[in-house]
Amino acid sequence: MPKVEVGDSMYDMLKKQGASIEDHDTRIFGLEELTAALKEADRQHEEKLQQMENQNLKLENTVLTTGRETQDIVKAQADKMFELAKSSMSYQTASAEQEHELRMAKLNAWSTFALKLSGALATMAGSGGLIYYVFTHFVN
Repeated sequence: MPKVEVGDSMYDMLKKQGASIEDHDTRIFGLEELTAALKEADRQHEEKLQQMENQNLKLENTVLTTGRETQDIVKAQADKMFELAKSSMSYQTASAEQEHELRMAKLNAWSTFALKLSGALATMAGSGGLIYYVFTHFVN
């Protein structure tokens, strides 16, 4: 910024002050551009953060839903086994028949559980992870 000195003419003083104002205008314009660029970068960062939060929420919901479904399956099987055991005990039949029915109920519950577990494993294998592992294992 040019200094105004004693003895300068009025024209020189105005000229120096005009140059100073132009210098300030240039710097202000540069700062405004920098501020706009920072605001845009901040907006983009917020969008990415929001997207990550949404993806995290979707993943959390998926995990909770899967866990709830698994709990429902196990509870239903436990209830079924309890009802079968309870009904088999209420009858006054021979102990051999009761043991046979209880074994069949357990076998049925375990086979149902195994089928559902194998279905889940088949789903996971069908998604490509297991096939990729086997392929890379034999290729290497």
